[in-house]
Amino acid sequence: MASEDEESSRVGGEGEKTEQAETDKKRRRRKRNRNKKNAEDQEEEQALTPQLTSIENERTSQVDRTVFVEGIPYTAKPDDIREFFQQHGLEDIEDVRLPVWQDTGRLRGFGHVVFTSLTSKDKALALSGKYLQNRYLSISAANKPKEQRFEATSSEPSKKIMLKNLSYEATEEDIQVALEKYGRIVEGGVRVVRHSVGERRSKGFAYVEFESIESARKVMQQKIVIHNRQAFCDYDHGRVKGSFRTADGRYWQKEYGHTTDGRESKKQKV
Repeated sequence: MASEDEESSRVGGEGEKTEQAETDKKRRRRKRNRNKKNAEDQEEEQALTPQLTSIENERTSQVDRTVFVEGIPYTAKPDDIREFFQQHGLEDIEDVRLPVWQDTGRLRGFGHVVFTSLTSKDKALALSGKYLQNRYLSISAANKPKEQRFEATSSEPSKKIMLKNLSYEATEEDIQVALEKYGRIVEGGVRVVRHSVGERRSKGFAYVEFESIESARKVMQQKIVIHNRQAFCDYDHGRVKGSFRTADGRYWQKEYGHTTDGRESKKQKV
């Protein structure tokens, strides 16, 4: 028969085990509550974090896939730049942006090349120092663009708008497709401003005339993206020259037979 001391010890041991089990249970409960709260806090933080728009995401992604090229021969053409990278196994070129001199239309010796993948961009960087024609190219990662804000300088609505910051590769057809969903554009109402010599490359801006002011107003309220580049709009009240030429060198006025101020040309009156 157990003594009183042994019985007391046994009861005390069982009590300690029960107390420890209860302590462990409370600890596990607190841990579950903490994990639940952390998960809720994380969800709330994500909900409160401003999300980038699809355009901003695309812009950031594009910069990461872009290289800056210097040392381009002035006699080179955009196709020569494409061919240079393609000869080194880089076929996935998304865009080539090469500024030109206004008086001659010749390349200014530098520009940006956008690839569709980071892998190709990294391979392009390794080509720095290679020769194109008689000059070696310096290739580096493109800098992230500074935040730009283009505010309309004209508050008076107009049927005509001017698009700025266009890709040099953007054609009249590209602009037509991007804007016609906001309203009817007059026949021949899209004109890219081009250099008057050489290959008549775009200067990076264009004019668009709609049939109604309401259509132009809708465009001014949108973010217009053409060739993965955001264009900026402003109302235009001046008369766009009928002497502008189309991409194939024909006079705009002769091609479409009217001017933007609504007057008929001699071609129409005959």
